[in-house]
Amino acid sequence: MSGPRSPGRSSGARPPYSQPADSRRPYGAHRFDVFSIKAGRRLTLYGRAALNLWIHLEMDPAVTNLCERPLVLQDGKPRRIIDFWARGNGADRLILLVRDFDSEPKVRQNGADQLTAFRIWAADVGCTVEEVSASEDEGYALDNLMILLQYCSSYQSTLTDSILHRASQALVESMPVARLIEALGGAKGNEDADDVLRAAAYDLVRRGRAKIPQLESTRLHDGLEIAPI
Repeated sequence: MSGPRSPGRSSGARPPYSQPADSRRPYGAHRFDVFSIKAGRRLTLYGRAALNLWIHLEMDPAVTNLCERPLVLQDGKPRRIIDFWARGNGADRLILLVRDFDSEPKVRQNGADQLTAFRIWAADVGCTVEEVSASEDEGYALDNLMILLQYCSSYQSTLTDSILHRASQALVESMPVARLIEALGGAKGNEDADDVLRAAAYDLVRRGRAKIPQLESTRLHDGLEIAPI
């Protein structure tokens, strides 16, 4: 990279970012199309590691906005793409997934030189640069969080402040998700209504107001305990 003049689409590519700088599919990568509540649009992600990182960012209550593949490091070989920009707690982060091929000696040296220049540019525009080890599989936790996010995004338009307030008020102690749904007026046989209330319970988790301690150890179901934070 010949200095920090052109890390992305243009020399003025500064945060915030709203669209990916490069949407081309990497060779052999699996494609995932998801809806991001925090970005307010659909994202196209490539590879399970990128999907997993997005899930963590989407579930982090401190993150208020994000964008996938916001910048391209133009110079250097191989050409590299910053995987995510995330904003939260008044700070901007540019996150790069470190994959297996990054450990090859030539790639590692080129990448180090490239990142040194990029870090200087990022600091100048008020961003930190984070390198995160690529994780392809994290067991139940990621699958459960993906289901939770699907509920939250599917019913986002119906999750009013009133419903969320009622859910928060009803969750005075640890209880099964099913009991919280019942406390909110859920009725057996009305699956659509129960799904909205289930989404309200899950949205409390997404917002950092509640937790489901067993998310990492067993599959998500209504018998799991949800507790206020």
